[in-house]
Amino acid sequence: MGQYNSNHKVSKANAKMIAEAGSLSSQGIDCVTTTVTSDYLQQMIQNIKKEKIKTLAYWRVQNPEIVSALEDFCNLGEDNRVESNVTDEERIKVLMEETQTLFDHLNPIMAKQENSVKFFPEQQIEQQQNDSLSETSVGHIGDKDIVAIMFGGKEANPARSLSEVLVDKLSQTCVHVYTVSRSNVIPTKSNITHIQTHELAEDSEAGVKAFADVITQAINDYFSRDSNDTKHESESNNRVKTLVIYFTMGYFKGNNPSQKNIILAKNFSNALSQVLSSTNTSPTGNNWGKDLKWKVIVTGTDATLPSQTPDRIADWRPEQKLTIPSYRIMKYNYVYALSKLGQYYIIATTISTILNTYQPKRISEIVENITQNIVAAGSDMMYNEENVGVNKYISMPELDDISFLWTDAVQPSILSHLAVVTDLTIMYTPLHCKTWVPEAVAKRHDNDEFHGSIRSNIIYQVVQRLKNAISLDMAARCHLKKMN
Repeated sequence: MGQYNSNHKVSKANAKMIAEAGSLSSQGIDCVTTTVTSDYLQQMIQNIKKEKIKTLAYWRVQNPEIVSALEDFCNLGEDNRVESNVTDEERIKVLMEETQTLFDHLNPIMAKQENSVKFFPEQQIEQQQNDSLSETSVGHIGDKDIVAIMFGGKEANPARSLSEVLVDKLSQTCVHVYTVSRSNVIPTKSNITHIQTHELAEDSEAGVKAFADVITQAINDYFSRDSNDTKHESESNNRVKTLVIYFTMGYFKGNNPSQKNIILAKNFSNALSQVLSSTNTSPTGNNWGKDLKWKVIVTGTDATLPSQTPDRIADWRPEQKLTIPSYRIMKYNYVYALSKLGQYYIIATTISTILNTYQPKRISEIVENITQNIVAAGSDMMYNEENVGVNKYISMPELDDISFLWTDAVQPSILSHLAVVTDLTIMYTPLHCKTWVPEAVAKRHDNDEFHGSIRSNIIYQVVQRLKNAISLDMAARCHLKKMN
């Protein structure tokens, strides 16, 4: 999915905006911070409306419910959390809850707003498919009975992350859903089985086994010849029972996140090879690579689009267009984009082998070079022009070529068994709370652009991303359409 730049600098105009809105005074931080943040929000909205080039943010702030949700957050104030005896940890905890509540309010409002138009790519594809997903009965997609595996997800109420929303939707459209994550949860729905594991990202056979065990369990439960449970049978002989495996796992923060992305993809791919390879036969005599109908769906990100990808133009009203800035390969997310493209290529290589589909030798060379570059980068996400030409460092134009090759040749060659979800930009999730809130708290004593206003810092992070943000509902639908 599209990522954010936590090091993004506030423009001079925005800095001036905050300064004009007010500054801390002896009247107390509570009152002044609330006033500063509310005024700052209003001035941000006014600036959005005055922009010559109208972005998606302009359309978003026309919705009074979105503006109201933002205002509610601004007006919460700091309460007693600004007192000297309150620790940063306590302050962050409360602000995290309040910011997540803001996201809980924004997401359904954004989804409702999105449903009122038809200019999003996902909606145009749905229209071409005659809304086949929404018209089918529970447990069935078109002519298929779907058993789904969600690696990196779980059932949750409320559903606050993309994977949680997706699990909820899958449970309504699939015969059964297997969820896999580090969390210890007990599903409330009878057609969800949760498997807790901490080994998926382990660079060892244990990591491969953790993936393989889940895939094998789903197959044995629902596809084995020995399975005599009538609920596992298709409703009629002309229906196709299909295993759909969602790989939603990707790191952007933490210790060596890009290396973890590569390890995850390799573990997953090795597990696919073990379970589905045509040379492997199960104890019951099944040759799953040949006998089983299956498909892998990978959560993508627009951050892997070529660096020169133009912004998208959407027709909103007659004679009025909106510009939707494109996420793409950039200097700040270069290594992350490298790791996500690496995931695509690693999984594609394995699936091509399982299907006995030809892929040029260059593909394996790309995987090797990407892996080498990611290991050398460590936790550094930035593109370094000075490294080009040294130790097979992949230049920005070369990474663009790798992106083009994926879209134009590799992905289409195995589309029946592998789909990467596209059109994913920014979404408001707990992952963003975990970055934006601690950063805002840490900067409150700085002589910076926000003049100590924690909420102004957070509201800036939220509002400036309205220019291309989508709801969690929209992101989940982008995944569901790939099951066809």
